[in-house]
Amino acid sequence: THRLQNNKVDSKGYKSVETTYDHNGNIVEVVNYKPNGVVASKHLYKYDDRGRKIEYQQFQDLPKKGFALAFRQAFTYDSKGNKLTEIGYDGQTTYRVAYSYLPDGKQKDITKYSANNAVEEKWVFEYSTSKVKISIYKPAETLNKIIERTLDSQGRVIDEKNLTPAGKELGRTAFKYGDGDMLLTKVEYYGGELRATYDYVYDEKKQMVEVYMTKPGTSKILYSSYKYDKNGNLLEEKWYEDGASDYSRRNYKVDNQGNINEVDAYYSDYKYRVVYRYSYKFSR
Repeated sequence: THRLQNNKVDSKGYKSVETTYDHNGNIVEVVNYKPNGVVASKHLYKYDDRGRKIEYQQFQDLPKKGFALAFRQAFTYDSKGNKLTEIGYDGQTTYRVAYSYLPDGKQKDITKYSANNAVEEKWVFEYSTSKVKISIYKPAETLNKIIERTLDSQGRVIDEKNLTPAGKELGRTAFKYGDGDMLLTKVEYYGGELRATYDYVYDEKKQMVEVYMTKPGTSKILYSSYKYDKNGNLLEEKWYEDGASDYSRRNYKVDNQGNINEVDAYYSDYKYRVVYRYSYKFSR
């Protein structure tokens, strides 16, 4: 990471992140560093022989504990590759999540258990021809919220509602698609009132190049934009920060293999610019 001084990149910089991959390209370790070189956090990942993540651990400085385990997840899967269990530690206590499925492979329910094996939360799925209803119980016997999804003939979600147990609409999102899963429009409602509309624009390669946002009573604005090279590598992304006078952005430099060499970033809400430079070491 290189800070900018008088609009010039500080040549010294400091190592901020080190990422290690296995031979299959899976991330196995991420180490984040403070400017003084001290490790700020460490993330460890394990996978089975089919490339499925079976464990994640996060270590960081904790009050009265020093550098210690802050979060952990361990996963198991069935013969079809469906997730069966998640056993975790959230920094305070342990928990367990169990997943079950219908004969056709669709989700049947998801249940979260506390350290003493009491049900903390349960999601129950119900299906019809073009709808999915998810009833969320929190705690076990108390209906907390309902999610209703409407699907099109291709199985894509075209409408999603969040409802109170009494059926009052909390929020709703409507989706419109082009070819495949190419999202064209997303419309958000809260409490029955329109909140925002997002329109998505793609190039001839079906790469997203622009997103526009329109709020009630305001003009359409460019919400984010993306530029690519001829190989499809991202070269620039810009996005709108609410209340900021300018767009935040990241500009990428990549090598001929598509590896990122440098990212020049500007964060408009903080008026802060920084350059990230990447180096790679490949094992044989």
